[in-house]
Amino acid sequence: VDDFAGGYKAGRHLAELGAKTILHIQGPSNSRDALERKKGFVKACEEYGLDGDSISFFQGDFHEPAGEKCALEIIKSGKLPDGIFAANDMMAIGCMRTLQKHGIRVPEDIRMVGFDDIILASYVEPGLTTVQIPFDDLARVATEELVKQIEWPLRKTTRVLLDAELIIRRSCGAK
Repeated sequence: VDDFAGGYKAGRHLAELGAKTILHIQGPSNSRDALERKKGFVKACEEYGLDGDSISFFQGDFHEPAGEKCALEIIKSGKLPDGIFAANDMMAIGCMRTLQKHGIRVPEDIRMVGFDDIILASYVEPGLTTVQIPFDDLARVATEELVKQIEWPLRKTTRVLLDAELIIRRSCGAK
């Protein structure tokens, strides 16, 4: 999956919606996926004129409690960002639920975007805007490549990059 492009789409979307301050809940620092998502996000922010003072980071781990902890730190600081891009949906959902529990409205007070498009993303309220990983295509291509590797074990490996689509739901405030 083109994680860089997915992160870029998330950052661009928040910037185009008018976010001037954006917080990124990062995935694990040893995860290639998380690092690529962050790079794409930062690139989009830079292209939309958001500099280092406009972007902040919270180190997460792809689990819901990291999102909850991030939300508590936001609340404690008293400085709400205009938008949050979480490196995966579980952290986004944990953050969103904790913010809401403390009276902060999504998307009215903070716009939210996740990554993965897990089934839960469409069931939370408001529905989570997210970057969709094309799981069906991923499974198909992986199976095809595995069969080719079995049939021709000495062939060079093939790199296939699948596009990730931005799925817009209510959490970002876009119509």
